[in-house]
Amino acid sequence: MTKLVIKAKKNKEAAITFIDAIQRIVTKPDNLWELECYLYGHFDSWLERFASTPEGLADEMMSFATADERQKSTEDKRHEAL
Repeated sequence: MTKLVIKAKKNKEAAITFIDAIQRIVTKPDNLWELECYLYGHFDSWLERFASTPEGLADEMMSFATADERQKSTEDKRHEAL
């Protein structure tokens, strides 16, 4: 595969992940609020550090979109250990 084809494939995968994250986060007001609050104080550094590539942006948005799911999973594991 050429570099251009590989880049197009990576961009497509990142776009799918990004759109999935947006669709998830709009149904979760608390997660959306957390993203907004975080960006109030860190937008420039967030863009530079996490959102400087399509993959980074998509992954970071998915991280915010699924934060509540990860939190619940962690809490469930703690309860199971007790």
